[in-house]
Amino acid sequence: MTQHNSQPQPSRQYLIGDIQISGNNNESNFVQGDNNHFFKYEITPQGGVVNILPPEQAPRITARPAPIRLRPRAFSKLLGREKEIAQGVTAFKASQTIELYGSVGIGKSVLLRQLAHHGTAESLQHFPDGVIYFHLLREEPVEDLQQKLFEAFYDSDRPFKPSAVRVRHDLQNKRALILLDNAKLSRKDIEKLGETAPNCVFAFTSLERSLWGEEQPIQVSGLSSNAALDLIGQELKRSQSFTDQEQAAVTAICSSLNGHPLEILQQIVGVRESKESLADVARRVQRNPSQKARIEHLLKPLDQQKRSILAALAALGGIAISAKQALAIADEGTASDLGDLEKMHLVQQEDSHYSLSTNLLSSIEQIENLTPYIERAVFFVTKWAQNTTPEKLQQESEAISYLLQWLIKQGRWSDVLLLGKPFESALALSGQWELQAQVLQRYAQAAENLGDNSAVAWALHQLGVRSLGLGKTSRAQNLLNKAFKLRQELGDLRGAELTQRCLNFKFPTVPPITDFLVPIPPQPSPSTDLLSKALVPALVGVTVLSLLSYELFKSHQETANLQRENQELREETVPLKEKASTSSSHESELMLTIEKITKERGSLQKERDDASKRAAESDKRAKNAEQNMEALKKRPDPSVHNEEPKQSNIGINNQLFTKYMNVNSCLSRANQAVMQVATRDIRSDNSSFSGTVDSSKSILVNIRCLSVMDHSAAVISVVFSEGDESTADSIASKVYQYFQE
Repeated sequence: MTQHNSQPQPSRQYLIGDIQISGNNNESNFVQGDNNHFFKYEITPQGGVVNILPPEQAPRITARPAPIRLRPRAFSKLLGREKEIAQGVTAFKASQTIELYGSVGIGKSVLLRQLAHHGTAESLQHFPDGVIYFHLLREEPVEDLQQKLFEAFYDSDRPFKPSAVRVRHDLQNKRALILLDNAKLSRKDIEKLGETAPNCVFAFTSLERSLWGEEQPIQVSGLSSNAALDLIGQELKRSQSFTDQEQAAVTAICSSLNGHPLEILQQIVGVRESKESLADVARRVQRNPSQKARIEHLLKPLDQQKRSILAALAALGGIAISAKQALAIADEGTASDLGDLEKMHLVQQEDSHYSLSTNLLSSIEQIENLTPYIERAVFFVTKWAQNTTPEKLQQESEAISYLLQWLIKQGRWSDVLLLGKPFESALALSGQWELQAQVLQRYAQAAENLGDNSAVAWALHQLGVRSLGLGKTSRAQNLLNKAFKLRQELGDLRGAELTQRCLNFKFPTVPPITDFLVPIPPQPSPSTDLLSKALVPALVGVTVLSLLSYELFKSHQETANLQRENQELREETVPLKEKASTSSSHESELMLTIEKITKERGSLQKERDDASKRAAESDKRAKNAEQNMEALKKRPDPSVHNEEPKQSNIGINNQLFTKYMNVNSCLSRANQAVMQVATRDIRSDNSSFSGTVDSSKSILVNIRCLSVMDHSAAVISVVFSEGDESTADSIASKVYQYFQE
């Protein structure tokens, strides 16, 4: 079996949660849970392991000086957003959560930046703890965002992951403005953030409105004609005013583009380079009402190098990457080409990273073949991930997550293992444990599809250690037991030993009260006797109260952990209940079908029995008829004086006998056929209910035919035995003709 583990490396020591984790050439401590016990989490080639961290190695956590100023770079001049800014400032003063929502590229991020630098945001009266801005990753879990918030307010001498209880406790009284760009938060996520930091004001951007009620949603729409005129004048650096003809052209451009500021800037690049006039732009955008057609016009004059750079950025879903990475994936082009694309507003730069302008992505995905570019991205990023540091991997977590999702969709399971393992370690070391869990689940899915049980066991072990660090002991035991069993079956002694160590790990208990009692001197001096009598009980009381407070805190924490575990179990139970409900429904349908088949078989059996009885009676009557015919032949003809009538009678009798025997033969063959069909259909597989119905119809038709023949033969026999030969002959002829047809 192919092993996807990298070469054996020295254990890494870093910290996660109440946990320290070891890493290459450096150490750091993470803490999770209460402040009295810390745990060391060491990453080895076989997986993570948890050990108790001595108190003297506990991290020192200090609050950062207020006010905190973690703001984005200021936007030089924002045009046409006076109304939205006024709404935002009013919401700030009322401590309302703000949502800026609107279409892609409409200017939500720029407006959020402007609000971050507004005088009200900097006011110590409203936000004494400062302003904090985050550009969120795509689909970033809210639990990982809480970790970032804690790190924004508190400093540590080593990496530190607090428990959820501590995060809520330490952020309860913080009063800050928190700005979240590129947010994709659900209503539940927003409520969770509000519970974590109830005295902070949150402002975030989104494509669609998700806030209702008392909060403040602000729709960001297109610019007015006057604002578009100012924007174009600023872009073209026009010192003189526009002519009436130019103003009319700007109005037409603004109307055709719905006041979309980014697209307006993209479409007038030719005017800035003196290649066309505003009137030319107005006519062109009016002729091309579709955005795709307008973007194709922008891309048409670009050389192959610039188009390749745009395709490389689009291949990663528009996620920001470094210039070096973009040029490597494009396989051509230079940093100068990137600069030209930025001037054309086709590419945006933030710090040292470049991203595709947001309104171009869907059109470039349709115009360009992006497969070669994403294949190169997978190759370069996977190779780079094997040799870089966890810190650099964590910085590129958004791009790596996107590539992992693409590999999963393509079924590239081996590549998922190669890229997923180093990425998981980087996320663990940075405290992004929710994203880490998602990566581990994808890793386990890939391992199962490859049939790589060694990799499956590693993923289960890592998930178990993560749950152990989060205090979810029941879930941890379940995952670790599965990992241990797999590793034993594979003969992985080192891996099984490491998993067993984690299974044996026990959280420390509170020391007994007697360990903290202050000893009384055996012979106190008179000067200290009174002090001892007063001080010792007081110290004992303080100790007892401290321990009781700790016990209460521990109890609350354990209760919270149990509630989280119960919630997880309930969430895991929902699909099982749905599956059980579906199974029950299917079972009911199956039982009804079986009941119908059983009834139908009973009916068929009854018909078969009736047919058998009639067939037996018919055979008996046929034998009697034959005997009567034989007797009739032997009976002397009464017209002895006339030979011709006798010959005529004998001729009639012979014809009647022949016809009757034909009828009897048909009856006998029909009876055998009916019996064969009935027996075959009753014994056949009844798994198909519709087939059983068709068979029953066939049997009933045959039984009806048998009944007609049976009764006809009986009538003929009676009539013939009574000497009414002409009537018997007539009946036999008609019956014979009927069944021949």
